[in-house]
Amino acid sequence: MEYQQIKTLLDRYFAGETTLQEERLLRRYFSGENVDQRLREYAPFFQVLVQEKDRRLSGQKAESIKPARAGSSAIFVRYRQWMARAAAVILVAVGLWWAYSGQQSEVQTAEVDWSKYEITDEQEALRITQGALFRVSKTLNDGAKAAASRVDRMQEMGKFFK
Repeated sequence: MEYQQIKTLLDRYFAGETTLQEERLLRRYFSGENVDQRLREYAPFFQVLVQEKDRRLSGQKAESIKPARAGSSAIFVRYRQWMARAAAVILVAVGLWWAYSGQQSEVQTAEVDWSKYEITDEQEALRITQGALFRVSKTLNDGAKAAASRVDRMQEMGKFFK
């Protein structure tokens, strides 16, 4: 067989456009001795196809494979769909029950008697208020310093982009 014919058949084979007869022709060509040097890389592939075609299952494996009854797969698919729907309904029902039962329990909160924590001494109240205002002032000052240092950095970086 000519190189160009086999090359065309190979292209059609790998594109999935060959007939069974053309595939047999390719297997026969690559199983033979006169394979063109440019096509030798395809020979092992077609030789394996020929070898695997002749392979048979062992007795125990062949007996374990039973032919499927006509229509049994359609029934199995319908059964699986029905079971999936039933499982979904059950899952939704359990989820709703769980969500509803969680809302039924009343959360009891303890009332806090704030009168115990109320400050009655004026000097103590002044001291606590001054401490709180000092903390606020310190935090604001720290934030202002950090912002100022970042602005300085940005100005330094801006020199490079001018």
